[in-house]
Amino acid sequence: MIEDATHADGLVISARLTEFLEQSNIDERQRQGALKLLRRVSAPVRVTIFGRPGSGKSQMLNLLLGRSLIPDGLHPPTMSLQYGKEWHLRLTLPNGQMEEMHDFDLVAACKKMPVFLDMEAPIEALKTLALTELIAKGGEPEQKAAVAWAVRRTDICLWCTTDFNDQDAALWENVPENIKDNAYLVLTKAELWAANGELDARMARMAPIAAEEFHSFFPVAALQGIAAVS
Repeated sequence: MIEDATHADGLVISARLTEFLEQSNIDERQRQGALKLLRRVSAPVRVTIFGRPGSGKSQMLNLLLGRSLIPDGLHPPTMSLQYGKEWHLRLTLPNGQMEEMHDFDLVAACKKMPVFLDMEAPIEALKTLALTELIAKGGEPEQKAAVAWAVRRTDICLWCTTDFNDQDAALWENVPENIKDNAYLVLTKAELWAANGELDARMARMAPIAAEEFHSFFPVAALQGIAAVS
């Protein structure tokens, strides 16, 4: 799994930084820089799930969490999800006001039409992953602005798609190279394409794009995966 490898790399870096900080001959500037980096690599890996509407982002989020947190048919706004000892929701409403909810009722929360949801949950996967699902609404300029906002807060990008068409490409073209180096192209709804005999053709069509623009490429049957871990 992506998070397993990244977590292992983080442990190695953390150990080396700790050894460096134990040296007595480093100056204060070096010490503060190492401390800042140590705090960053010790924190959960920031994974953002991108994709156009209907691309299977919420199913991918559920798969990473190992549970069906986002009900089918629910259309939440952009969500940030991190570990917390208790369930907690913080809503940003259209008028800019904030509202707190402690019962974690996503259906009730979405009825308030929030523009952003900040969530904490006692889910084991969130001890190593901080997840964001980006919902980019509006026209292409608004969607590009949303992607630009998200990539500045991302360590690993999962770009969910069923075909990676021109709309995907237009949103992806301005993503910085350092993010592309840690980006994965995800062919979602693989169970559907396999059942229809389309999986191999879709993968072959997307493979050249993935080789040029992404670190790796893989298909995901999210619904089957969720059922397997539920």
